[in-house]
Amino acid sequence: MDSLLVAMTTLIDIRLKGTGAHPMKDADTPETRVIRKLTTILHADVCGYSRLMGQDEMGTLKQLKEHKVIVHGFLDRHYGRMINWTGDGLLAEFASVVEAVQCAVEIQRELKARNDLVDADRRMEFRVGINLGDVMVDGYELFGEGVNIAARLQSIAPVGGVLLSGTSFDQVRGKLALDFDFMGRQSVKNISDQIPAYAVVLDPNARPTSRRISRSGHTYADVGTFDPRPAPHARSRGSRAAALRGPYAGFWRRTVAFAVDIYIAVAVTFLLSDLLNESIDPLFVLIYAAYLTGFESSEWQASIGKRIMGLKVIDERGERLTISRALGRNFAKVVSAVPLMLGFIWAVFSEKKQCWHDSLADTLVIDEDALAVAEGREQKFFYKP
Repeated sequence: MDSLLVAMTTLIDIRLKGTGAHPMKDADTPETRVIRKLTTILHADVCGYSRLMGQDEMGTLKQLKEHKVIVHGFLDRHYGRMINWTGDGLLAEFASVVEAVQCAVEIQRELKARNDLVDADRRMEFRVGINLGDVMVDGYELFGEGVNIAARLQSIAPVGGVLLSGTSFDQVRGKLALDFDFMGRQSVKNISDQIPAYAVVLDPNARPTSRRISRSGHTYADVGTFDPRPAPHARSRGSRAAALRGPYAGFWRRTVAFAVDIYIAVAVTFLLSDLLNESIDPLFVLIYAAYLTGFESSEWQASIGKRIMGLKVIDERGERLTISRALGRNFAKVVSAVPLMLGFIWAVFSEKKQCWHDSLADTLVIDEDALAVAEGREQKFFYKP
C-alpha cells in the first residue's frame, strides 16, 4: 500500500510539473503575494538643503549628522522604525499615530531650540508630514499612496512645522495636549482626492486663528463653537483659497453686499415715500436700519446683499445676533461713516476684517460659503466662490 501511494504521488508531481501548477505554489507564495498593512508614515525633509550646501558643504553635512542623531533618539523613544534616510529626507513608520505626532513635535521643538542659537541663514529646519494609511510592504521598504500622501503633506507643511492628514488627525484628536489649525482640503500632486490637512500648533503662546481647533477638539477660537468634523476625508468637495485665509469676509465682498443692500433700501424708500407722502431722508434711515436689523437677527443671519455674497454676521461667540445687538451694530455705522468712511476702510487692515461698527458691537462678518466648501458642507447661500 505504501509503495502504491508513493507511486501515485510521484505521478501527480510529474503531471503538475508539466502544467506548471503545484498545490503548494499558487498566487499567495512569498514571491508573488503583495503584503499590505495599515501604518502611520512620517516623512521629514530639510528646508533649503541645496542652499545650505551651496553656502557651506562641510558645515551643513556636520549639522545634518548632528540632527540625525537627535532624530534617531526621538524615534527610539516613541517606538518608530526608520525606513530610510536618503540625503536630506527621512521616512519612518509608527504603529501609533499618537506616538508619531509626539515624536514629530519633540523633534521640531528640539531643533528649534538649537536653531535659535544659529544665524537665520544657517538654520537647518525640517518640514514634517504624517499620514495614517494602507501601504505595501517589500522587505524593509514601504510603498503606496499612504506613503505618497505623507510626502506631499511634508512638501506643503510650514517650515519647522508638522502637518497631519485627516486620517491622522482623527486618531489624535483629544488625546494630546496640542491645538491644531485646520488648513483646508489640499490638492496635492499625483493624489486624486483632496486631503484635509491639520497643522500642529507648536507654540503654546501662539495667537489664536479663525481655523484653530482646541485640544478639546470642539472650538474654533475666533468663530465660536461649531464642530469642525464635517470635513471628513471621504468627501470630494475641496477647499478654496478664501477658506485657507480664514472665514472672515473680505473688504470687496462686503462692499458689493453693502451696495446691494443700499439699492434695496433706496427702492423701498422711494416706493413708500410716494405712498405715504413722507420725506425721503428720515424714511430711508428707518427702513435701512429696520431692514438690516431684521435680516441680520433672523435665521439667515445676513441681509439680502450678504446672503447673495455668501456672508453671515455673528457675535463674538459665533451665535446669531440678538435684535438689540443687530440694531446697535447698524446705528454704529454712523461712527464708521463720519470720518471719510475710514471706519469701513479699516476692514482692509483689521486682522479679523472688522469695520469700526463691528468692533463696537463685538460682531464678525464671516465667509460662510468658504467655510462650507472647505468642510464639505452644502453651500446654503447664493454666491459660489
